[in-house]
Amino acid sequence: MEELKEKSQKSQKGFLSNLYDALDLAEESVASDEKLYDKYIYVMNILPYLEPQEYSSKIKRLLLNETCIEEVKNNRVKLLDAKKTIEVLENFFKSEKLSEMDFTFIVKNLGWYYET
Repeated sequence: MEELKEKSQKSQKGFLSNLYDALDLAEESVASDEKLYDKYIYVMNILPYLEPQEYSSKIKRLLLNETCIEEVKNNRVKLLDAKKTIEVLENFFKSEKLSEMDFTFIVKNLGWYYET
């Protein structure tokens, strides 16, 4: 139970957290394209659970090389092209087999429920 609690309460800091925030602000701009919005949801579901030590520098370098983002002070992220950023991240996650992550540890209490 403690392991479950620990995994579900991890809070991300630094570049990946700032990237998540920047993508969150771009949601409205991608919502009109259904396929792109599905990719956006896919990316946003994986991003918060990545290990920063393992993926932060890889993702940052990839997005800077692809001119998807611009880094501002204090690791803040400015999206230059939200569509391209989402597609690059989706391809990266699939190539790293992150789409096969085990999300069974994520527990969300959305309201009252009954067990049978």
